[in-house]
Parts: sequence; C-alpha cells; structure tokens
Amino acid sequence: ESLIGQKKLSQKGQLQIDKANKVLSLLQKSYPSAKISGGAPRDWYLGDEARDIDVCIPVKAINELYKDSEKLLTSLLKILKPLNAKKENFTTLIEAYGDIVGFAHGVIFEHDGLSYDFIFTTKENMPQLFDVSLSNITFDGKQFNPSTNFLNSLVQQEIKVPFNRLNEEKVRNYVTKLKEKFPTFNIVVD
Repeated sequence: ESLIGQKKLSQKGQLQIDKANKVLSLLQKSYPSAKISGGAPRDWYLGDEARDIDVCIPVKAINELYKDSEKLLTSLLKILKPLNAKKENFTTLIEAYGDIVGFAHGVIFEHDGLSYDFIFTTKENMPQLFDVSLSNITFDGKQFNPSTNFLNSLVQQEIKVPFNRLNEEKVRNYVTKLKEKFPTFNIVVD
C-alpha cells in the first residue's frame, strides 16, 4: 500500500494509477497539459479505487479535429499505438458533457480493465472543470492538485452541487449517489 492524500491507497488503487499513467503519459506527448480530473483523483486522494477516469485535454480552439469523430479517433489511435489501441476500444461522446462550458468533444477509451473519458475542452482552469466541489482536483501523472474548493469540502465535510448543473431529476439522482458514496458529508445544492 502507498500513502496518497489522507489515507493509504490499496494495491488495486495503485495499480489503477500505474495503468492510468501509461495512458496519460502517451497523451501528454501530444497534449502536454492533459490531466486526470474529477472523480478518479478524488477517489485516489481519499484512498479509494476509481470507477472511471476522466482525462481532460485542453485545446486552444474547437477546430475541425474536434468536430469530426473519425479524424479525432484516427489521431487518438496514432497517439495510443504503443498500447495496441484499436478502433473498437473507442466510443465517441457527443452530448455527455454538453453542460461543460468549453466542451469540444469526448471519447471513451476502454483499455486494460479501465474506462477513460477523454474530454477535449477549451476551458483553462482544469480543477474547476467539474463544478462539484469535491471533484475539483487533478492529477498530472506525478502529483495531485486539489483546488481550494476541494480542500474546503474535505475540511467542512460538505459537498456543493450547483443546481443548474443538470436538470432537476439528474441533480436528485446525483445527490443520492453522492450521499451513498460520502455518507458523512453534508450535500448542499445551490
């Protein structure tokens, strides 16, 4: 076990980080600012295993590459060639992250037992990409970068969820999931 954040990370959690770093390091050769964001670094930081891995990839502009799924997949296949990536390992996401300001495109990549969401975005402030306070954290392959909102959530045992994030039913479902995962935290919808 290794010590990450506040708790010891299990061997399986460390294996997830090691696998994710292989994918991230290849992406960072083409996209140096790519970072793992949201739930995975939060869970690792707290000593847990991640359900899936969101990799945020900042781009300067939403150009033709990000509007054309085939071009984007061809580009990703080249980047991830050392992992023997095949087209069937990818699924494109057009609307899944439509509520994120600056969203360009999303692609799901299944590899080595893990699911990665590659989120191409023009948004510069990576920790704030996810608007739920306890998801405002990134991992760049070497270190965790928690935002002030994230650290305040831990200290105050409170998770802030913006009401305008999704429609009302999705907010209720999301809050229910958060309560199950973080039963000692107060969930504030504002």
